[in-house]
Amino acid sequence: MNCYYYFPEGSQAKLHINLPFLTWELISNDMHDFADTMHSEGYSSFVNRIVINYISSGRYPAHLNDMLESLGKETREYAINEIKKEFDLPKEMGRKVDLNKKCLQELESISLIIDNQKPLVAQVFDTTGLFIRAILIDYSKQRYDTRYLIYRNDLSSAIADAIKDRYSINVTFTDNTTSEVIPYGIESDSYRVHTYLVGLSPKTRSLKDITLRKLSSIKRVTFGKSNTCLTKEETSAIREVIKVNGVSFVRAQTSDFVVYLTHNGEKLYKDMAINRPRHLPQSPEEKEKHLYRFVCTKFQIKTYFRRFGADAVIVSPEKVRQEMLEEYREALRAYEEIHLEN
Repeated sequence: MNCYYYFPEGSQAKLHINLPFLTWELISNDMHDFADTMHSEGYSSFVNRIVINYISSGRYPAHLNDMLESLGKETREYAINEIKKEFDLPKEMGRKVDLNKKCLQELESISLIIDNQKPLVAQVFDTTGLFIRAILIDYSKQRYDTRYLIYRNDLSSAIADAIKDRYSINVTFTDNTTSEVIPYGIESDSYRVHTYLVGLSPKTRSLKDITLRKLSSIKRVTFGKSNTCLTKEETSAIREVIKVNGVSFVRAQTSDFVVYLTHNGEKLYKDMAINRPRHLPQSPEEKEKHLYRFVCTKFQIKTYFRRFGADAVIVSPEKVRQEMLEEYREALRAYEEIHLEN
């Protein structure tokens, strides 16, 4: 059996990567946003991290090989050409990137040729530079929260493995405090910006004390105790709390609210999904009067319906109704008192 490595640049530590300007700009922004969770990085360090995490997590190019393997010869040739077109974006800006040893090892691990047969991904990208370019373009097309999870693959994979293998996790935070958590999983907020570790404390295992920590506040995760996982009932209960309140509000105290919506308010409620509280089933009388009942946090109910203006009125509790009334009065006073001098 003859084995050797396909990528001709596999032994070279320096590459010149050409990408669209907007792709480099997004990478630059992510370098700035994500740096506070680890440390300040240059372009080479960041690119190495993304490439390593793509390959080691099986995100890329595993799905390409699997997809191409399943196709007939003619269809495969067509698919390869279409994939090349997808990444044939303008080469507006080039940067020199130094590949570190670990990145080179990952590249070699996917480029092994056996008996003169190239891996199918090598038929799509004929050089290491084109392959890395494709990874970075694919990365730039992901949502913000997905890009962060790719960047912090060390956390996301460790948490996923702990859940699969029924372990608790020991979490070290950026302030060097520690905590043991029985992980439920990683959840993103409705804006797809912040990602959270969700779980229960093994000491209390109480839904009133759900662990909710941003991944950006976590330095590292290690396995804790074996045979320590959430029960089906606990998992279902946490899932329901997230479904009703949204992950950002799972720890906040909830209350009962009644809201009146105009016809336009009902339309706005259907259309505005971000941070939308979930209403309870309506009685025939409530439907007739356009009243909706919610069990959520005061912050969520006020923040969400404040955007509706006169199309939503928080009817009860009376204390929150009065708080909203005072907010609108203050806004009215501001509009009456502040004028642009002619």
